[in-house]
Amino acid sequence: MTHEDQQKNIIGKLKEIRPRDAIYPGIITIFIALAVFCFILTAQFLSKNINKGFMIDERSIEETLVTVDLENYYLVAKKAWINIELPNPELISPPHPATVASEPASSPPSAPPGETTPSPAPSPVERKQLSIQVLNSTSKQGLAGDLKNDLVHAGFVNISTGNSSTLEPITLISVKSNKVGDQLTEELKQTVSQKYDVEVIGALAEDDAFDVRIVIGLK
Repeated sequence: MTHEDQQKNIIGKLKEIRPRDAIYPGIITIFIALAVFCFILTAQFLSKNINKGFMIDERSIEETLVTVDLENYYLVAKKAWINIELPNPELISPPHPATVASEPASSPPSAPPGETTPSPAPSPVERKQLSIQVLNSTSKQGLAGDLKNDLVHAGFVNISTGNSSTLEPITLISVKSNKVGDQLTEELKQTVSQKYDVEVIGALAEDDAFDVRIVIGLK
């Protein structure tokens, strides 16, 4: 049989095949391909779930651990006539915090016999409690009132004004040393020195009616 005869034979057989005869083998082939594809997907899905189910979850293991109650354990063992040596309680119980012995409070030393303890000096009063007298020794009117306003603005409120019978060249401040401390004296001096040349002189007498006396001078 020549080559041309073989080709004619093949063409003749193909012509004998009807389209209906090729449908069934095609359907079977597609069905087999779908079955294989579904099998592969199912196998992968089962493999992932099986691996996930058998993986060890450390967190879940820690959560499911049960703490052993030693007291109940030894009680049950005693009832069951099981001889178990109890551990040393000193090794189990936490150490108690060390207590520090408190030192007794030291009392102030008492004065030797025969010596009298001096009475404490009176504490200085506050600026609002000071009684202040402002005197004007010059012929210019209104200076005492202006200085009073400055002192009130600085926090000194108990102030009376008047005129001095003697003329002073500079402004003078006199205080009671037992009632007016150094701090208040310095504050008074700073307030007055904003307008005048100030000099702090000797202390006032204890029976004086005022705690502070300010005499406004020529400068």
